[in-house]
Amino acid sequence: MHHDIVVLLDEDHGRLKELSRQVRACPHPAKALNRFDEFALVLGGHVNAVRKVVYPGLKAIGWKDVSSVLLLGHVKLTRQFAELLTLRKPSGVFAEGLNDLLDATGHVIERERRDLLPLLRDHLTPAVRVAMAVDAAQYLAHLERPLQRPVGLRDWVLEARLLLGGPAGVEPPTSEAAG
Repeated sequence: MHHDIVVLLDEDHGRLKELSRQVRACPHPAKALNRFDEFALVLGGHVNAVRKVVYPGLKAIGWKDVSSVLLLGHVKLTRQFAELLTLRKPSGVFAEGLNDLLDATGHVIERERRDLLPLLRDHLTPAVRVAMAVDAAQYLAHLERPLQRPVGLRDWVLEARLLLGGPAGVEPPTSEAAG
């Protein structure tokens, strides 16, 4: 069990950075798509944990010292992620979008480590941080057990289509169908 939202998010950052590295290092497109599916599950969990647990915690302290650059970075990352999930895999547009998403994820992680984690540590009591960690664990369950692909990826694609205003009922493209 994780004892603190700061520790939990930092571990999640490490997992996202490692998965980004693995996706970039894949020599074969099919293997890269499999790694992307895992990356997408972790990123989706991270985005949801921040949106559903961390943001309400920040709101509770009156958004004290919260940078608009950090918030905008999350919004842009979420949109970029949603757009990529709705593209046909593999394609040149997908590959370019994936590279951009990996870069954007790295930037948001660094901003969170530099700005968000110290803010949570400084402005929230230990009890609140523990409670937030308990709440966030449901979205970051991959930290406790290995991911089982493709559990959950379809949900992220449907949510992405809803976010972008597209039809949610259309079956998302899969790595197996593309390769």
